[in-house]
Amino acid sequence: MAMRRLAPARRTAEQVGTEQSLSPEDQKLLSEVLQAREEWLSAHSYFNNATDPALVDHSILLLQAAERKYMFLLNEAKARGLAVDRF
Repeated sequence: MAMRRLAPARRTAEQVGTEQSLSPEDQKLLSEVLQAREEWLSAHSYFNNATDPALVDHSILLLQAAERKYMFLLNEAKARGLAVDRF
């Protein structure tokens, strides 16, 4: 019989918000995820408002970088068993 690897239980937004047992590393990661999300949203806004062709190119690069950073941090949080609904 094949053995299945059980995924660690994920903590929901409510648990993360009230749970005192988060390690300092997990707290820092959640803070970084929130900051990266804000950077990503800001990059979207910058892209949507860019009119000059040079600024459009620049905004695309910023948006791609912000998205990659955000996705990387989300995957790190997921790997640690952190799942927050607002992300």
